Amino acid sequence: MDQQTRFEKYLMPDETVQNSMTPISVPLFDRYDFVLIPLTVIASGFCIVTAAAPFAADAAKGIGSFSLFGFLLLLVAFYLLIGRVWYRYRRQKRDVYVITDRRVLLINTLREESMTALPRNAVKPCVCGRHTLLLDSRNIPGDLYYALGLDLFFRFSIPKTPMLIGLADPNAVSRMLAATSEGTTK
Repeated sequence: MDQQTRFEKYLMPDETVQNSMTPISVPLFDRYDFVLIPLTVIASGFCIVTAAAPFAADAAKGIGSFSLFGFLLLLVAFYLLIGRVWYRYRRQKRDVYVITDRRVLLINTLREESMTALPRNAVKPCVCGRHTLLLDSRNIPGDLYYALGLDLFFRFSIPKTPMLIGLADPNAVSRMLAATSEGTTK
């Protein structure tokens, strides 16, 4: 199957695919984890202490019951410490980047297919990091929403910073985007 037919449902009439790629290496942590890790450790510690306190009190009395609320807090603590990083990693591994003659498409196929489309003449590529290409200005609330993995629980979508993560050579992709957006803008 060639690239044109593979992405046919995302293309506009008379639009051709110039390049498509998937991440070759996805970082386990992202740029917001220097803030999120200490906060999630504190929140997880609170959840564990809050869950363990009734358990310890019941154990001292010889009852041995464990509250449902405590169990839910332990699940929240586990998700904050490990689950959000694992989910974000899986979501980014399922990204597909398609560069057409008119747009840049960011497609994710983890849960349901979602697509972000940017016009080629509006893309301002900037290499940030070893394998990352930033395409537009940052959207901090959207990035935090996806960094915490809240999209797993809530169905609404917040725009996140459009970026290509895990590229083998982000400089070559940046040069290709800059050359074609300067030369041919439709």
